[in-house]
Amino acid sequence: MAVSTFLNSFATEKVQDLDKQIPATWYFHGNSTDSRLDSTKYSLSPDPNKPCEGQQQEVCTISAPANTAGYPDMSAIATGSSKVKDRINDAFASTPSTNETVTALREKVD
Repeated sequence: MAVSTFLNSFATEKVQDLDKQIPATWYFHGNSTDSRLDSTKYSLSPDPNKPCEGQQQEVCTISAPANTAGYPDMSAIATGSSKVKDRINDAFASTPSTNETVTALREKVD
């Protein structure tokens, strides 16, 4: 019985760990003065006042796994050895563009 309880607990823990590694689509709810690297500015629901359209000046959506607080994990590996936050910065290093992490852009909104 103790072995069964241990195995069930271990299996549940592994599923929860896997859930944290699965990328989700996160919508940036920040304004022009907010940091696009602030994970608390993202939500799993789109902001109707900030649609993914217009001039491509700001993050609209990113693909990232969740952290333990329920926000995008900016320190998660996105590709190779680059973290989510690195790939967000890379998307804005010159002309704003999408990549495997920054999946859509939008117009800056105050």
